[in-house]
Amino acid sequence: RKTTEQGAYAGIMVGGLISAVVVVGTLLKIGDRLGIGWIEQPAIVSVPAAFIAIVVVSKLTYSGLGDSVRDRLDAAFHALHNPRGDREQSAA
Repeated sequence: RKTTEQGAYAGIMVGGLISAVVVVGTLLKIGDRLGIGWIEQPAIVSVPAAFIAIVVVSKLTYSGLGDSVRDRLDAAFHALHNPRGDREQSAA
């Protein structure tokens, strides 16, 4: 809910860069030469690293948002997850 645009971009860049490096390394058989064959699966490293990047960058940049931006983000979140547009959810 508090993910920022900068955090999302950081996650894409970190995950994509790690995946690209691992794919190139796999094509060049670097993992086999170094004895780290498990590295052929980039998600083992790239998914946690991307998630950490999203959380850290979002925490660093969210406080810099103005109140009006936060209010618009909250309104958009509620509009997406509550089609009726109510700010408070009623008990089902």
